[in-house]
Amino acid sequence: MEKVSSQYIFPKALTSTIEDPIRLRGEPRNVLLAGRDTTASLLSWTILLLARYQHIFARIRSDILDKFGTYDQPRSMDFASLRSCQYLQHFHNQSLGLYPVVPFNRRCATNGTTLPRGGGKDGTSPIYIRKGRTVMYSNYVLYRRKDIWGEDAEIFNPDRWAERSPGSIFRSMGTPGHVLVNSLL
Repeated sequence: MEKVSSQYIFPKALTSTIEDPIRLRGEPRNVLLAGRDTTASLLSWTILLLARYQHIFARIRSDILDKFGTYDQPRSMDFASLRSCQYLQHFHNQSLGLYPVVPFNRRCATNGTTLPRGGGKDGTSPIYIRKGRTVMYSNYVLYRRKDIWGEDAEIFNPDRWAERSPGSIFRSMGTPGHVLVNSLL
């Protein structure tokens, strides 16, 4: 069997689950077009939030000018250096947390699994999810939970991300390892 690079799992997953050639042809187009709407949503919220919170805009602008220079005296910019702008990343995480581009989502269990919470009368007991069952969740609700984010959970505050690890908390697509088009911006 040919070894497939982990970078190219999408085509392999498509061809292993879809046999209809017309549907197989349409799925990549759907994925590419989905990036258009989510990116438009992210940019709209970003512009609104920067306009609404002038002190945050000023801080991000200052960080960017310090790191990359001005129009007249530019310094080199690449993806890695842009990602190193911590406050910009905190702003991005907070924007997507409070105003997620995918506010509700679902996943189908590919195997039976037990989640640590969600069962029992109070929702704190483990719960078994059978293979093939669909689980729905809401990023919109998740990032407004006061038991996770504190009493100010609904307040736009990028500084709350300074002490948190986005990799362990933030899931723009609901699972680790997914990359949205807008998460690269």
